[in-house]
Amino acid sequence: MVTEKRAEECRRQTRWNLAALTVDVVFYWVGAAFTDPLTVLLLLMHRLGATETIIGLSIALRLLAQYLPQVFIAHRMHGKARQKPMLVWVVGLARLPLLLLPFLLWNAAKSPDASRTAITAIVIVLALVGLGEGLGAVPWTEIIARAFSDRTRGRFLTGTQITSGILNILIAGFIVRPLLDLPGLPYPHDFAVLIGLSALMFQLSTVGLLLIQEPPPPPDLEQHRPMPPLASYFRLLPKMLHNDPIFARLVTIQILINAGWAASPYYVNYATQRYRLGDHWAGTYQLLQAISIAMLMPIWAYLSEKRSPAAAVRGVAFVCMLTPLAAITLGRLSPWYFGSVFLLMGGSLTAGGIWVVMNHFLLSHASDEERPLFVGLLNLLNVPCALFILLGSLLVRQDRFVEWYGVPVLPALLVPIIGIGFLLSLKLSLSVDASVHTGP
Repeated sequence: MVTEKRAEECRRQTRWNLAALTVDVVFYWVGAAFTDPLTVLLLLMHRLGATETIIGLSIALRLLAQYLPQVFIAHRMHGKARQKPMLVWVVGLARLPLLLLPFLLWNAAKSPDASRTAITAIVIVLALVGLGEGLGAVPWTEIIARAFSDRTRGRFLTGTQITSGILNILIAGFIVRPLLDLPGLPYPHDFAVLIGLSALMFQLSTVGLLLIQEPPPPPDLEQHRPMPPLASYFRLLPKMLHNDPIFARLVTIQILINAGWAASPYYVNYATQRYRLGDHWAGTYQLLQAISIAMLMPIWAYLSEKRSPAAAVRGVAFVCMLTPLAAITLGRLSPWYFGSVFLLMGGSLTAGGIWVVMNHFLLSHASDEERPLFVGLLNLLNVPCALFILLGSLLVRQDRFVEWYGVPVLPALLVPIIGIGFLLSLKLSLSVDASVHTGP
């Protein structure tokens, strides 16, 4: 009787947390939809007068703030029964400054100083948001690992992405694009309204975090070996890569396909300059990105559940390889054909595709004891994304890719690099026989 009652309580808590975490994830992606970081936001910074270097630096700083702290947080949170307090505080506080941006942006066109202030504020606030995401990523992942079974977790991650993708289609098509083309709301007021809506959605996402009923820790938590001092912990990380060939291959694949970030921040401004497009085209390309999420995420879910998490990684790697290939082929024909870049990129590289399939694979691969360390290390090794973006800016001039005999050099270089990652993914497997785990 007691066992049945306990089982019912667990099911009730699972349903509650599924609803709370769905609120968190969906409102997060809806907030991002109002100021898509690779279309609307980049066009805004360009209109404010930011150079390619500043634009690249702003995204690089956000990625560094997001990924660099995670290995430290993994060390600090290892073996902790409570994960929610850390998550709520760091994410909630980091998102509050977003509420200031609409006011700074409203008058950004009045003077060069006002524009520079707006650019600086955008860079700083987005870095703070990235820092909150970085500090909260490990406890958030640990909570969903404890709250759901492998099957429920996979469906939650892909289901929320699909729902968000559909909402993003509606937002991009019926709000963002018309608003950026609205005569009665000129620049920069149109962008200020979008950022205000985005800030509100992020606060609602935080409400979802507050509603989480923290699931119980693993039964053997007290038996976990104690975490070594931080210096010893960092010396342990290379051993983790060496002793777990499956994880090492996963990390290598992630780094290679994330090379696509070198070009992704520059696609929208390249298209608008090449084809002399209006601001509303940022909304069009955002709409195509949202369609990509709604179209590709069910495919990753199907591959993960019906084949294996490794099959989903292979699918994402293949689509990431096709993205720069589309930019140097179809993308040179017309602005609509260039939209194929965003139709491929949204559900793979930039809007959660890589994150979902990599983390789902990792959570299926790692033991309870190893999980926080592996999550922290996997995300730490996302730091090269920032370097890729800065290196990519060296091959962009006045919002145009440097060309060689008419071919954009940067996307052309990315095709073979990402292609190597795809080839490595063909041999990725969850087979535990090939892996020797090493706890801390």
